Amino acid sequence: MTNTLARTLKSSPAQSPEGIKYHHARAVGAIVEIKPDGQVNHLGTGFLATSPYDGDSNIYVVTNSHVIRANDGKSRKELWLGYENPNSDPEERIALSGRPAENAGLDYAIFRVKDEDKARAIHFHPLQSNPSGSGFIGDDIYMPNHANRSIKGISYRDSSGRNTRILQMTSDLGSKYRNQVLVHNAFNSPGTSGSPIIDSHSHNVVALNFGGIGLGRAVNILTVWTDARPQLQHET
Repeated sequence: MTNTLARTLKSSPAQSPEGIKYHHARAVGAIVEIKPDGQVNHLGTGFLATSPYDGDSNIYVVTNSHVIRANDGKSRKELWLGYENPNSDPEERIALSGRPAENAGLDYAIFRVKDEDKARAIHFHPLQSNPSGSGFIGDDIYMPNHANRSIKGISYRDSSGRNTRILQMTSDLGSKYRNQVLVHNAFNSPGTSGSPIIDSHSHNVVALNFGGIGLGRAVNILTVWTDARPQLQHET
């Protein structure tokens, strides 16, 4: 499993496979916690997305429940976008405010982007989700991420140089979610929690990465949106 620095793909031709991956990875950022004294803690990865149930009317930040769970009530959390160079500030910061739609069992947390932040978020091209769910065994995928609490990487090749892909479907989250977890061989390391698993052909999100030991594991993104829908509707 390898993780390519996103900035090395920035100059790729726009319509090349690498250029298209870089374009879609723009919606992926680092989830950070900022303490009252200004100290910054990198918590994991998150991404901008639209819901398959309300089209483009809302923009959301999607990550794992366990990524944002710790809260001392005084710190604030943000999504740092365009964080690709360790010597530069992120291009944009989107506040994670309000109570998210959340399910610790499925390990997701979804924040609605505030209206005043939408224009800035749209600039990063929020990701769309695969309407049919998590794809199929053998499908090629890639995973933009902030592994090891660092600048953005994109995992799309395994250690042998082959495309990363979906390896199997499991029921790791229990019988209620039968075959709703996909196992993949994209880069798996602390900090990749909350990353989107993206289909290499449609460039839609198929799953939400939540970790795993050895091979990575991710929950079907349609299962996430379906479960979160009542909570998101209740907010409006």
